[in-house]
Amino acid sequence: MLQHLSILYLDYLKSHHPDLVLEWNLSEALHETIEQQLDQVKPLLEKLSMDELQTDDILQQCLNELITELPASRFDYLTELLSTEFEQQHEQLLASGLLPYECMNLLQHCKPVFDKLNFSLTNEDDPFIRYAVIAAISDYFERAQEQVSNAVQQSTTINA
Repeated sequence: MLQHLSILYLDYLKSHHPDLVLEWNLSEALHETIEQQLDQVKPLLEKLSMDELQTDDILQQCLNELITELPASRFDYLTELLSTEFEQQHEQLLASGLLPYECMNLLQHCKPVFDKLNFSLTNEDDPFIRYAVIAAISDYFERAQEQVSNAVQQSTTINA
């Protein structure tokens, strides 16, 4: 059952905290970190197993416990902002299959804002943080547009 919980937890992390998965993977600590976190819920897992609950219920309760220890999901926050404040770009990225990739790029671009404003579960609804991140996203898209324009200009100059 612990193996199944590990898979569920990793799937959750990949969907909601890909930045943490990448960070832990790059530092070669992904599996070790997950094992440490699973060790913390082993007593709960054992207790629930002794209570003869359904396997799915046990796994869900343990997964919920693991999730409560995670920081606010910057990835989910950015995805939500893209879908509500940048609808056109969101739809284009979604249709092209590039949404997860661009959200990871946006996470890197917005990291200084998140860090400086101490983004967390307790302040993720703060309008000031929202506007600061929206400004950073706008900056990201403006820079991307400039790079595309410069590349087009260079290619027409070279071909002329």
